[in-house]
Amino acid sequence: MQYSKNENLLKAVTDLFKNKMNVNIESTEINNCYRVEEKTPTPDKPPAVLVQFRDVNKRKIVLKQRKLLKNTRVVIREDLTHPRLCLFKSAVSKFTEKNVWSLFGNVYVKCGNEVHRVDYETDLTCLQ
Repeated sequence: MQYSKNENLLKAVTDLFKNKMNVNIESTEINNCYRVEEKTPTPDKPPAVLVQFRDVNKRKIVLKQRKLLKNTRVVIREDLTHPRLCLFKSAVSKFTEKNVWSLFGNVYVKCGNEVHRVDYETDLTCLQ
């Protein structure tokens, strides 16, 4: 999402959900919404936005509809734990970002025509 100095981030996020993803989420259904600065920021990439939902079902809807953002500059990812994030990055390095995703804390890899849930690094070596 583009960054501006005096932005209304909550409105920008709800507008994105409504206009690009066809998900109607009111601002009252979002518990918290803020930008997360990177350790080494890059000028061409705005800081990430972290959104915390009040209702887990709304979160599920957004995660399922994120596929509608393909070919845009917006990416929606889960805030994974450190071990899961390492597993996710390792899977991406072996199977490309197009074939790896996470859903509700689980990491999935598409290998050929099959989708596999990956729980450990050793699962990745078995898939090759």
